[in-house]
Amino acid sequence: MAVDKSGVYGANVPLWSEEHWDLMAKGNFSWAVVRTDTVPDVAKHLHEMGIRVIMQLPDLFNHDPWHDPNSWARECHVVLAPFAPYSDLVCLDNEPNLYLDGSNWWWAGEYTRWFRAVAASFRYWDKACHWKLVFPALCGNPKRNFDGWLKENAENIRECEYTAVHCYWQNKEQLVQEPYGLGYLAYHRAYPDRPLLMLEYGNSADWAGDKEKCAEYPAYVASLPDYVKAACAFILGGTEDWKQFHLTIAQADALGRLS
Repeated sequence: MAVDKSGVYGANVPLWSEEHWDLMAKGNFSWAVVRTDTVPDVAKHLHEMGIRVIMQLPDLFNHDPWHDPNSWARECHVVLAPFAPYSDLVCLDNEPNLYLDGSNWWWAGEYTRWFRAVAASFRYWDKACHWKLVFPALCGNPKRNFDGWLKENAENIRECEYTAVHCYWQNKEQLVQEPYGLGYLAYHRAYPDRPLLMLEYGNSADWAGDKEKCAEYPAYVASLPDYVKAACAFILGGTEDWKQFHLTIAQADALGRLS
């Protein structure tokens, strides 16, 4: 059922407020993305609520592609260790094709080789085989060589248990078009055997408010195919720079009525 897919990208602050937890309860969510700069008690509480937690490392990979892969993978494990009792899914990066002129083939190749080395080292340090890897979502903007990056990372994507995707739109037309609301289709065409986790979705138009989002979000989640296992609305709340996207009680209520 659609309700089993419904999730939210967690507040990007270390401690979640009472308002955030009220929204979580109202939304009846099954999934939540939690950043590693959030306190582990947040993940613990979500786990106790029966919500599946996807860990997200903040944008770190792509800021320093020459960081030693083995050292970095070991650091990832240290950071993730307090969250391990509450999650077994981790996305190690975010929209890498946005950084360092990501549309450039040189950077795509450098990143691809670097991620491969990091993933191999991450598996080595994961002695208990606890973590399932999620290949990072790419920025769907065609100017960022989205299709090229998908092809370039074929081996990396096949080495990960899941692929991540972000889907945004700004009007009703984009809602049912690629690479916007239907951005997940390109991933499935290229890698039909890989389940998808939609770590972010939403209407990113400046003018979009509760009226539009309360109508669009539940219908959107309900329309997703079976291979999209989770769909997380962006964003539960947090810092002011993302206030335009903060989930409201009306939106949470609309999503909580999914069945």
